[in-house]
Order: sequence, then C-alpha cells, then structure tokens
Amino acid sequence: MIPPSRERTARRALVAATALVVAFGVLAAGVPAGATADPRVAAAVDPTPTDPAAGPPEGPEPTPTLPGPVDSTPDPTPTPSEPTPTEPLPTPSTPPGSTPSDPDGSPLEPWAPSTPTLTGQSPVAGSSPLAPAAIAAPAAFGRVYPTNPWVYNGRPGTRYLDTRENAEGRIVRRHMGIDAQGGVRQPIFAVADGIVVGGTWGTTRQDQHGFGNQVQIAHAEGFTTRYAHLAEAPFVRAGDQVHAGQIIGYMGGSQRGDLYRLDRHLHFEVTKDGRSVDPLMFLTGAATADVTTPAGATGAPLAGGGQLSEIRATDTGYASTATGIHLSSSVFTAIATGPDATAVLVSEEGRLKVVSVVDGAWTKADTGLALNATSMSGVSTGGTDVELLAVEDGRLLHVVGAQGQWTKTWTGHYFSGTVSAVRLPGGQLHAMLEQAGYLYYLQPAQGGLWDVTDTGLIVGPQVDAVYVGGGAPEGMTVVDDRVYRIVRGELTWELLPTGLAASGALTAIDGGTGLPIAMIAEPQALSVARVVDRVWTRSAYELAIPGRVDAVATGTGTVMYSAG
Repeated sequence: MIPPSRERTARRALVAATALVVAFGVLAAGVPAGATADPRVAAAVDPTPTDPAAGPPEGPEPTPTLPGPVDSTPDPTPTPSEPTPTEPLPTPSTPPGSTPSDPDGSPLEPWAPSTPTLTGQSPVAGSSPLAPAAIAAPAAFGRVYPTNPWVYNGRPGTRYLDTRENAEGRIVRRHMGIDAQGGVRQPIFAVADGIVVGGTWGTTRQDQHGFGNQVQIAHAEGFTTRYAHLAEAPFVRAGDQVHAGQIIGYMGGSQRGDLYRLDRHLHFEVTKDGRSVDPLMFLTGAATADVTTPAGATGAPLAGGGQLSEIRATDTGYASTATGIHLSSSVFTAIATGPDATAVLVSEEGRLKVVSVVDGAWTKADTGLALNATSMSGVSTGGTDVELLAVEDGRLLHVVGAQGQWTKTWTGHYFSGTVSAVRLPGGQLHAMLEQAGYLYYLQPAQGGLWDVTDTGLIVGPQVDAVYVGGGAPEGMTVVDDRVYRIVRGELTWELLPTGLAASGALTAIDGGTGLPIAMIAEPQALSVARVVDRVWTRSAYELAIPGRVDAVATGTGTVMYSAG
C-alpha cells in the first residue's frame, strides 16, 4: 500500500500536469438559471416521506445535452504542499502490452492509434439521448482503455442494458453503461482526446442519477464518454482539454454524498450524437447494426380501453356519465376546444380518431391520419385546432390538426416512455417525458427543432404536466405510492413531497391559485389533492373510475375522462 504522503505528492504532480492542459481548454457553458418556483408548501401527512431519489440507481440514463456541468463545481484539485514525487504515475492499458478480454474470454480488438480532430460541438440538432444504439467507434479513434488493469467480467447487473428493478420487482430502468472492477487507487484514464463538458466535483445527495464523483468528456464525431463513482473529486475541470491516456481520477464507489456507498468499480458510459452506445462495441470498434428500437417500445397502442365516460363536479361531489362511445385503446388525451367544449383524441387500430359532441350526440370520427401511438398528449391551439405529442415506434412525433388537416412530423428524438404536453404563454408547446423512471423536459428550439433536457429526477411511471404560471411548467407524479410535485428551481428541477398517499391513475390541472391540483382515480374513490392554507390536503369522493384518467379545464370547470 502506498503511504499517504506519497499519494499526495503523486497527486500534486498530476495537478501540475493537468494545469498545463487547462491553458488549452475551452470554458464550458454555465448552467442556465430557470424560473423560480412558487413558495414551498407544507405537507399535511408525513412531512418527511422517503426520498424517492435516494435509492442507488445503478442504471442511469444518458444526460441529454452536452454543454455545461450538471452540478456545482468547487475547485476539484486543491494543491497539497508535499515535495515532488519520486515514483512514476500509472499508465493506461495500450495494446499489445495489455490485452483486455471480453466476458467470454476472447481478447478485445485494440483501437488503431490515431489522434482525432476535435470539434468540441454538441450533438447534432435533433439527436436523442433516449434511445440505446449499437454504434462502434471509428477504427482509428484511439487505443486507450478507461482503466489499467481492465477487468470487466460481464456479470449480471454490470452489462449494458441490464434491467434495474424496484422493491416490488418491477423493471424501472436499464443499465446504460458497463461496470469494471479494480483495486484501491486504481487510475481512471480518458479513452480519447476530448473536452470536459460536465461532471460532479464533490458528491451530494442531489447527484444526478447517483453517479457520485464523475466526469463527462466530449470527443470527435459526436462521441461522449462518462466515468462515474470516482473515489474523489475528478482531477480535471469543466472546459479542460484532455488527451487519450490522461489520468482523470481514481476508481471508487461514491454515490449520493457517500464516498464508500458502492463497491469499488468504474461505471463507463458512451453516447453517440446523444444516443446511448454499447461501451464494449465502442471499445472494440466492432462493426454493428444500426440504431436499435428503444427498450419498451411496442409499436402498438396499449391494450385496454372500454366505455368512455365523462366525469364532472356536482353539488355533492363528482358524477360519471357514459358517452356511449367505446375505445379499443387506452391511449387517449382530452383537450378543451371551447368555453365548455371538449374533444378526446384516441389512437386505436392504427388510426387517430376524435370523439366529440356533434349535434348534441357523442360521435367518433376518423381524422384520416395513421397513428399507432403508445402514449399521447395534446393541447388546443384555438377552437378545434390542436397539437399533440405522440410516441410511435420508439419515436416522439409532433402531430398538428388545423382546419381539418392532420400532419405528423418527427421531433428528431427517439423515445419509448410516456409524454405529457402543456402549453405555455405565447403558444409554445412544452412537455414532460418519462422514460424508465427518469424525467426529461421537452421544449421548442429555433429552426423548428426540439430540445430535450434531463431534469435529473427519478419519477413514477405517471407524470402529468400543468402550467400554473412562471417560466416553466410544473408536474405531478406518484412515486412509491406517494404524491409529489415537480417544479423547476433557480438551478435544478426539484421533486417536492406533498405528504399524501396515492395508489391509482393520476392527472393534474391548474388550480387557479398558482398551484396544481391532482386528481387520482383510486380503486373505489376519486381523490383530489390540493393546497389549502398552504398545506396539501386530500378529499375523497365515492366514485370508482376504471382505467386511466385525463382531466381538462374548461370555462365551466374541470372535466375528466376515463375508459374502462
């Protein structure tokens, strides 16, 4: 074991070497400040519920955007005062001197040596961070492995796209990297030339997806690599230019404020143009297939459906009225099309259909648009014109219905989760996207493009977005049978507990007070969660609502629809 004093002196030499590289670095963009959320409200029941994000998520999704560090960045390299070390620094694995092996025992093909031309640019416009891809690194990309010795055993749970389950055994996410084992103070190397575009310098409980101390580096040709769970703050900083084989930290087990929470290992991830890539294929340069369909994309509407019912408030509570329309799919969205007019759009039998009242009777008509959606959410653009965001065949689509004409275009993002659309002042369509337990934020960009931002939050499978004022939408979700409010703070998105329990389908509306209201279809009752005197309260009404539910605010009050 190396004496502590010698460790410190070795680190000082490393810091001095890194400082030379910093002179050529490009200062990364700072984290933009978002809109300030409304004053926080108290919890009526159980004010300190279990933090849903406190679990150790070993399978993080990739971060959607390259520029800017994801956490605060205090000085990661305090300079000790020991003399210059007398022993050499460790070196990376470079074939043929060190020949790493695949899990089956066969040797990995080394990268051909080359120095790529750096662009330092973000992923191409319209690319998606949400779809696993099987893309290899160019044959002449480099030849350095991320640690030496390279020990990747391929055990279950360490492999790319291995599943992650919650306490009930339900799959909530996938492992988007690979885990390599190592020893105490084992060095971690940059696998190729690049620029540091993000990381965590001092792990806290708010670490994004539980990466602990970590570094994200952008490389040529749209590739980005991540090195997570480092033993201490990374040696490089945002904006530094690094070179293949440069030491960027030491292997550890850091996560969520604890330097020793996990067994010592390196979590290594790769993305190409924002899409997740199999790290082993990247390292070997093996020829592979094109982008795969994202996990969870079925290519067909969800089964279910049933009788469509309309639910309105009465003097004594809520009442449900059958529309007489049967839906063969549970993929539907309710939209206000007038002061007291609504429409329900449903994707069934491979078509987009609209259910509305015509001449005093509920009718269902075919829009003429082919749509085989697995999730769908829409808003009105004025009168009967609408905009939708829909998930079809693992892609997020933008659907517009104007003056009886229907079109759909690809947003440029692969996606297979659930979408909740919301309109902000000025008419812009925004949305919250949930996939594999992670929450993303979609907003329009210049040139007709769409930007996806990783909120860093772990949420439940149901998220409903709502606009209640400010510069960003809010949302409601259920995590581990608890209701949470989603807000954007000054720098980060936050998951705020209401203290209320829930066990059914959830939808949200604007409460008219700058705070959202959540409507929850419990097994035998309709629950309404709202803030009264700055305290979240829950009212239950005796009304069984089968299936999923969607609510819309009209000029005469809230109207809900369910199908089951």
